[in-house]
Amino acid sequence: NSGTGVATLVYNVAVAPGNHVIRADFTSSSPNYLDSSGTNTLKVTREETTLAYGGPVVIASGLAVTLSGTLLEDGVVPISGRTVTFTLGSGGSAQSCNGTSDASGIASCAINPVNQPLGPGTVKADFAGDAFYLPSSASKSVIAFAFPTRGDFVLGNKTVEGSPAS
Repeated sequence: NSGTGVATLVYNVAVAPGNHVIRADFTSSSPNYLDSSGTNTLKVTREETTLAYGGPVVIASGLAVTLSGTLLEDGVVPISGRTVTFTLGSGGSAQSCNGTSDASGIASCAINPVNQPLGPGTVKADFAGDAFYLPSSASKSVIAFAFPTRGDFVLGNKTVEGSPAS
C-alpha cells in the first residue's frame, strides 16, 4: 500500500487458460480499519510465441543436416520443453523431424540422409501450441545441392603451373 489504498502484487500466473476466481484478503493491524476481502474473475489467456528458423539454408543431398529454431514467449523469453517440428521440402518428398526446446528456447533435430530434389526448396519450423502457448511457425528458402559422384577438374584457357593447358 502506497498510502493511496491500492495494493499491488506482481505474480507469474501458472494456471491453464480460462476464467479463475481470484481472492484478496486484507487483515487490519489497526483498530481504525476493519478486515475485508473480495473476489473477482481473472481471465488467463495463452501466451503469444515466436519461432525463428536458425539452421542451414544450403543443404547437401545425401548427407545429414541438423535443423534448428528458437521458440520465444512474446518474442523475448525462451520457452523450454516444447516440441518443434521441422519439415524439409514439400509434398511427397518432404522429410520431417522433431526437436524439443532447451532452456535457451532452441530446438534441433537431424534428418539423415537428406533426400530432396536439387535446387530451391523450403524448410519450415512449426510449434503446434499447447494449453499455455499459442502456435507459431517460421519458414526459410533453402537450396539443396549434391556433391559430384567422382572427381571433377576444370582448367581454364590459360596456363597451369607455367605450362599451357592441353
